[in-house]
Amino acid sequence: MKYLCYDLEACFLKKSYKRKDCKILEVALYNSTISFQRLINPLNKYGTGEAVIESLEEVGQHAENTIGFWTKLLIEKKAFPTSLKRKTTREKADAISKLLRRSDVARKYEDETGMMLALKRHEDDEEKALEDIRKGEKGFSSVFYKPDEALKDALVIGKDHIWIAHNGRCFDEKILKGHENHEWDSITFLDSIPIIKRWNSKLPKYSQTEVYKHMFNDSYFAHHALEDAKSLYKILAKIEEDHDVETWTQETSTKKKAVKLHSNSNLYDLKHIGPITVVELHKRGVKTKEHLLNIVQKTTYDEWCKGYSFVHQHKKFWKAWKNYDTNSAFV
Repeated sequence: MKYLCYDLEACFLKKSYKRKDCKILEVALYNSTISFQRLINPLNKYGTGEAVIESLEEVGQHAENTIGFWTKLLIEKKAFPTSLKRKTTREKADAISKLLRRSDVARKYEDETGMMLALKRHEDDEEKALEDIRKGEKGFSSVFYKPDEALKDALVIGKDHIWIAHNGRCFDEKILKGHENHEWDSITFLDSIPIIKRWNSKLPKYSQTEVYKHMFNDSYFAHHALEDAKSLYKILAKIEEDHDVETWTQETSTKKKAVKLHSNSNLYDLKHIGPITVVELHKRGVKTKEHLLNIVQKTTYDEWCKGYSFVHQHKKFWKAWKNYDTNSAFV
């Protein structure tokens, strides 16, 4: 099965909300034959700047941080002037509201991109804009799609491919699967970080921008979904010059779909403990969460880091459970 690279730009969450609750601002897919990108309007209400703020807050997004990031994203796409950076959150929200409402009007017409530019030129006067659509005009002309609409299109275009994102296991994949109206079970998701580490296990950093700089001695237009997807595909294509990346993705995919071993173990009740960790713990004779937590309480931090670094986020795990009362009931 062939692969493609995908990327999301997303809102910032309030504390206590999980990655699956995160709303998407942009989605993109890319490989040698596919180039797909959609800007997304995740809001239920956006008639005013105040409505933008309220709509974000109502669904667990951090309004101030999200609006700041969204504004920066749209400034870099030439949708807004750079002077908007220095405005208040409310003023930024007002500008976003105006742009989203303009997109709704433009999408009623066949030449939606031309209408976006005409509406801007005529200060959103629909009648004047309709009479002044200019062919080949340059400028920000992208329209915004609702999340379900954009993701439905992405699934159609990306079918029969393995989807790879950088740090996708922790970020992009969880966000997509939080949009439960879609058949994500039909997609095999992979993370590019293990592939890159298999290629070179001695890089000082594995952020996508640092890997790209290491490979090409250059930078790219980061934190824009299509550019991130393109750059990741370029990274994998470079690795593929000397290695069979497609075979690597197949091997990783097979491992990911493997049956969960020791499925009845109560070790799975503990946060950060997954199938790989459970298998490794069983090899060491640690078969219950009670046994594992007893080990945590009897070992020093340095002993734990030396002997149990295979546990996912082992440092956080030790700190979280060091003072746990093993005589109390497990929750």
